[in-house]
Amino acid sequence: MNHKEKKQFIQLQGRPVLFWTLDRFVQHPAITRCVVTLPPDELEQMNNRIQAEYPDSAILCVAGGKQRQDSVLCGLDACDPATDIVLVHDGVRPFVSEDTITRLIEAAREAGAAIPVCPVKNTIKHLENGWVAETVPRKNLVEVYTPQVFSYDLLYRLHKQALKDHRYFTDDAAILEYYRKPIITIETSDRNLKITRPFDLEIAAILLEKGSYK
Repeated sequence: MNHKEKKQFIQLQGRPVLFWTLDRFVQHPAITRCVVTLPPDELEQMNNRIQAEYPDSAILCVAGGKQRQDSVLCGLDACDPATDIVLVHDGVRPFVSEDTITRLIEAAREAGAAIPVCPVKNTIKHLENGWVAETVPRKNLVEVYTPQVFSYDLLYRLHKQALKDHRYFTDDAAILEYYRKPIITIETSDRNLKITRPFDLEIAAILLEKGSYK
């Protein structure tokens, strides 16, 4: 992002990106509690800001770990052991819809694991040393978004197993793939963008200005 602040704390229409993201879950009728993992050196400051922004919401802030997977496990550790379904979401995806969250929860209750996907639109090339080696058929290719939704017991158990096995993955669904657990997919809108580059921030600002982010 070429920015002095971490992506989730960058100001977007006068609020940190993280707050726009939290709105989606705090306001969802099926969500009973949110756990936010934060960099340890910013935990106290951001916790104070979050509690001030959401004084009437059940939000717990905890320190994250060195890598994404470590942070997710920190969040799972902080959940009530009686938790039924858990949603793992990127703090920089502020435009996930209520409908998508609802459909994912319903699917995860049935299948144990559900992730949002969007068909790949662009032609994909496989490169070798900077040269095109082949065109990858995109018929069965999808982009994977968040929230990824799971049975809490299932995801927590496999996270612990991955830690024991010294295995690290790029997302939570990959943990289930490795341990041969089924995952259902729910097609969703590519409006559920992840803010990772300056251009993404420009798009996010336009969506908020137009009020077309619901």
